[in-house]
Amino acid sequence: VAYSGFVGTDNAASLTTAPTISTTAVTSSGAGSYPVTASGAAAANYTISYVAGTLTVNPAVLTITANNQSRNYGLANPAFTATFTGFVNGDTQAGLTIQPSFVTTATNTSSPGMYAITVSGASGANYNINYVQGSLTVIPLTNANLSGLSLSSGTLSPFFATGSLAYTVSVGSATTSISIIPTVADATATVTVNGATVISGSASGSIPLLVGTNTITTKVTAQDGITTNTYTITITRAPSNNANLAYLALSDGSLSPVFSQGTLNYTVSLGNNISSITISPTLSDPNSTVKVNGTLVSNGAISSGIHLNVGDNTISTTVTAQDGTTQQTYTVIIHRTIAEEAVRGTNIISPNGDGKNDAWVVKDIQLYPNNSVTVYDRAGRIVYTKKGYNNDWGGTIQGAPLSEGTYYYVIDLGPEHNKIKGYITIVRNR
Repeated sequence: VAYSGFVGTDNAASLTTAPTISTTAVTSSGAGSYPVTASGAAAANYTISYVAGTLTVNPAVLTITANNQSRNYGLANPAFTATFTGFVNGDTQAGLTIQPSFVTTATNTSSPGMYAITVSGASGANYNINYVQGSLTVIPLTNANLSGLSLSSGTLSPFFATGSLAYTVSVGSATTSISIIPTVADATATVTVNGATVISGSASGSIPLLVGTNTITTKVTAQDGITTNTYTITITRAPSNNANLAYLALSDGSLSPVFSQGTLNYTVSLGNNISSITISPTLSDPNSTVKVNGTLVSNGAISSGIHLNVGDNTISTTVTAQDGTTQQTYTVIIHRTIAEEAVRGTNIISPNGDGKNDAWVVKDIQLYPNNSVTVYDRAGRIVYTKKGYNNDWGGTIQGAPLSEGTYYYVIDLGPEHNKIKGYITIVRNR
């Protein structure tokens, strides 16, 4: 209390009875104003009057803190809760006239991270309310599995299963490249094939395959950026069994028949002036190897010179496929003619059926298929003529035997050759 009106040296101690102070407020009284009254004071020299005071019960401070929460990416937000600090007199959350509400910007599609949980809107008659926000942690997924894995060629062994990480594939030699099609089990995961990013369910870029073993890795990284799975495919490409030539060229002459990959035997006719030749083989498969008469020759390169004897010369071109087993040999028989001046007919025939000198033989006339032969008697009359003579004339004229005697012949070997002339004597009964 406060006193006013004491005189002289009087003060509160001069009272014979001190005042009694009281109020209607108790510990559990709600916030508000309550009267404070004084009464019962006594003093011999004073008439006492009283003026009431006021007791103000202020609202208590209540702090509502949103509780931190977490969930996995893609799920709905959990039910939010709060912690209450500052209730008195046995009050609880249930005593609030309005319960708090919660708000966050996170949805089920929000990326992993932390999002504020804001609490507000609560009301209680006896409380001043403060708010502390919490946080919602969206946890990234840890699924680093594939749900599918396929190839543009070949078949996985074993068959694909999400939990199986190692596979083998065998392809033929004709498969020079391959693509991988990975499908992730969780759409938020990322996938790479041999280090290159690939869209789930789409084909990777073309991956070249060497003959033999090729390893392809498909790496899946979960949304958390930490969890990974690596699927390994070991692809074995078989070596080629292609032992064909694409072409075969000679430095002189022409192949007969014209070169064809499936034709293995050829002939060539060359003049006597050609004493050596080279062969240029072109491989159908550049991974195969080729030898000419046993000597290795590079693809499309020219062999070393091959000496040609007069007559038939056999040249073999052997191709060995990449598999080291499959082989194919192309054979060229080159006939080198004798010298033109050596082409001469025998100067005597004795067509008597004894098997000796029964026909007129012109040595190597067959090497000049465009030849023509004419035989004359002493009077210059033609007794025999033939184009493409083949050593079969037995001294006849129109099927009848010619008389013994000496005849004159002219051999024409064809364009660009000199004519060969000489005499032949027919002897019968000797």
